[in-house]
Amino acid sequence: MGETILFPDDQHRLLKLGEKALAKDDFQQALQYFEDCYQIAPEYTVQKRILFCLEKLGAYRQGLTMAQDHQEAYDRDPEGVDQLLRLYLLDQQYLTARSYLVALEKVQPLVAVDFSQWRHQLEHLETSQLFYDPDLATIKREVLRKLDEQGLPVAAPAWENFTNGLTFNCFVSLCSDLLPKINNPFLRPRLVEELLKLGYQETILIKNLEGVLVEVSLAEEVLPADSPVLAEMLSYLEEVHGQEDPVMAAAVASEVRAHFAMTFPFSPQAENPEAWSESYWLEYQVAMGQADMAALLPFNAIQAYKQRLREKMQGLY
Repeated sequence: MGETILFPDDQHRLLKLGEKALAKDDFQQALQYFEDCYQIAPEYTVQKRILFCLEKLGAYRQGLTMAQDHQEAYDRDPEGVDQLLRLYLLDQQYLTARSYLVALEKVQPLVAVDFSQWRHQLEHLETSQLFYDPDLATIKREVLRKLDEQGLPVAAPAWENFTNGLTFNCFVSLCSDLLPKINNPFLRPRLVEELLKLGYQETILIKNLEGVLVEVSLAEEVLPADSPVLAEMLSYLEEVHGQEDPVMAAAVASEVRAHFAMTFPFSPQAENPEAWSESYWLEYQVAMGQADMAALLPFNAIQAYKQRLREKMQGLY
């Protein structure tokens, strides 16, 4: 009997074919092989090869969207970090690149990643952007003005349109100038969150929901998702009412998060987080006929504020 010939499995075969195509700089063919391989084995190492091909083919945004499936793996891999940063810069997503650097430096410093070199490259590209596009600030100001006029949450495509090609200094300048004037209750927190993600820590004037100008030190602020006040409110709901009615508790928590995000960075809930949480819970119980309206009397001031928030959200429906 002759020898049994063992053929490589499909995954190994497709990887080899993709590598051969890469060696010939046939990125389109290599991409096809790697994508077929990824269908069989959706692994990080295979996806890195796909992103390399997409980068060579100029499909930067497609690569970045795909990378979200393995974001944590990229964050732990110095080569993966470099790959994402390269795509961000090639796609002119300067703010996202800077936010990514800030986030990595805070939570997971990678010795093998040259942060200073990436920052230098980012600043060089931003300077070039302003040189070749001197009307950038004027154009972005008009986009921001229209977003403010709409009075609605900023959809992802609109935000990408606004931030694409926008430099850090230009963004800070726009925020400093327009945050004291913005009326859109969904745009204000979005801009402040972006400043925090970018590592901006200066004091800035912001118009609150009542139209009053307030000086806010961003060095003392944290993102809503990281807020101890929000954490306390959600913890109260879970511990006190979570077992009582899990479905209702989840619905209450959803509105708590939405209202907290809208009030950011002022957060009136900070004065008494537990009272705010309890007021939401009682409201839902009253609506379900499980409690009397009188139960809400001790929360009149909170109820009045929540009513203003709901009125601002009514335009969404």
